[in-house]
Amino acid sequence: MLHRLLLLTTCLHLFLATIAQKPFKTNHKGEVIGNQMKLLIKQRGYQAVSAFDTVWKSPNLVYAIYVKNNKLGILDITGKEITPAKYDDIPGMNRSHGSTIGGFHNNFVVRINKNEGLISNKGKELVPALYETLDYNIRSERANRAGLYPDSLYEARLGDELLYLDVKGQVLWRREIGEEMKIGDVMDMPKEDYSPPVIDEGRDWESYQAPTGIPGHKLVVRTEAYKTVYGVIDENTRREIFPTEYQRIQVDQFGNYQLTKNNRYGLADKNGVIKVPVELTGLYNYPSVYQATRENKYALYSRRLEPVTGFVFDHYINYADNNFLVLRKDGKWGAVDSAGREKIPFIYDDLHLTTDCHYARPFITATLNKKKGFIDINGKQLLPFEYDELIPECRVESEGRLTHGHFYSNAANKYYFFKKDGRYGILGKDFKVLVPPVYHNMEKSMHDELAYVRVDSGTQRRWGLLHIRTNKLIVPVAYDRILYHRGGYFHYDKYFSGGYYSLRSVSKVAIYDQDGKQWMSSRDIPDILVRDIYNGLLHVTTPDGPPLYIDYNGNGSK
Repeated sequence: MLHRLLLLTTCLHLFLATIAQKPFKTNHKGEVIGNQMKLLIKQRGYQAVSAFDTVWKSPNLVYAIYVKNNKLGILDITGKEITPAKYDDIPGMNRSHGSTIGGFHNNFVVRINKNEGLISNKGKELVPALYETLDYNIRSERANRAGLYPDSLYEARLGDELLYLDVKGQVLWRREIGEEMKIGDVMDMPKEDYSPPVIDEGRDWESYQAPTGIPGHKLVVRTEAYKTVYGVIDENTRREIFPTEYQRIQVDQFGNYQLTKNNRYGLADKNGVIKVPVELTGLYNYPSVYQATRENKYALYSRRLEPVTGFVFDHYINYADNNFLVLRKDGKWGAVDSAGREKIPFIYDDLHLTTDCHYARPFITATLNKKKGFIDINGKQLLPFEYDELIPECRVESEGRLTHGHFYSNAANKYYFFKKDGRYGILGKDFKVLVPPVYHNMEKSMHDELAYVRVDSGTQRRWGLLHIRTNKLIVPVAYDRILYHRGGYFHYDKYFSGGYYSLRSVSKVAIYDQDGKQWMSSRDIPDILVRDIYNGLLHVTTPDGPPLYIDYNGNGSK
């Protein structure tokens, strides 16, 4: 029996030695396929191991971070320990650490007992962990075409000093924090000999440029008692086109004159003929028309200065393009074209246009008798008026509440949140129901395919996480708070689609990923902060006690 046990133990060690020499087989995320990693973790007493990722090229180095006794070390793709587990952090391998960690670096910043040092990507110590911070000096480094940073200069902080180190830790120069770095002499900039023109009191003077290019017209400016007035003359005949008595004269995009006098507005053509008397209380030019205001009523004028409508509107233009204008008349919203012809009847309580989100034409959420539906720009009904709310998801900020707000997106819309009979659901782009209206509230997730959903029961409000396309809860509705923790970027365009959700129910906290996989079961801790430190290895900080490390297989310190 003892002989068989010794033989089995020997075979196990030989097997582990064999798998530790050959590269692990991994999937596209760098996760080890099969049971090899589980056996290695058990044999070596690791608490957790991240997925593998490339850290250098030429030669190609593929590393993971392992955890042992709550310390970090580096493991290569064959299972060889590049460093012992002695670090509290390895920020030089953490792509989510900050923008300074970009591309591939030939050396890694490491942290021991809150101090930072430097090791090579082969595990050799270069600079002992003596400094409060140690950063790549990216201003002095340039990546080559392969994205490799052969680092040579580092910026370290020690007390009130900033030290600049080479790769061997030698101090090249130092300066006090707040002191400007002096490189060579600073040249004095030549002072420009300039003084503003002086306009003599009571003197007329003429500008040297015709306003916006109307040939033969010149602007006349007069100052009198520190008040400036304007007029226009014919440059050749000196004939007065507009007397010098206006507060403002400008030529607009249509080539017409806009005149202001005594805080009233008017319009004149390019020949100086006043077509709209200077009696308006407001004037604004849109792409195809003018909007004129008189005593809180609005009218439209064409670019030829002809009246398009009377003063029949009671709200300024809410939206305008070349041939589509949204206005309100007698308290109801509708739309006309630039000739004043009705495009949408004035029967709606509200019209809300979504013009971003890659819609080919404006998309309209209309309200009729306090219910919302969808119409197109010709007034055709696309969705019946039976909803309390209809909100394109592209108009809702990620991790944000359901409101139109002022959020604008360049991404194409994927679905619509709706509220009906006091409950929330989701419609697809074809307006078919993806999620029935059964939830008391919803919020948009950072991941487009997920949404937060809430169910109320008495005074209890519980949240879960829903996969929209399948209408399946990947996290049960059992938590009173869900917090999203962003994943990190790894090597240029390789995005680790991490993103983790910590969920709190009373005093218990659990962690799920975006696929609904539970990384940490509910634990009796007051609160946590989750950080993805390297390719599927989570660092979980708690208010008291040591940090927790959890890998993609759910392995973690107790």
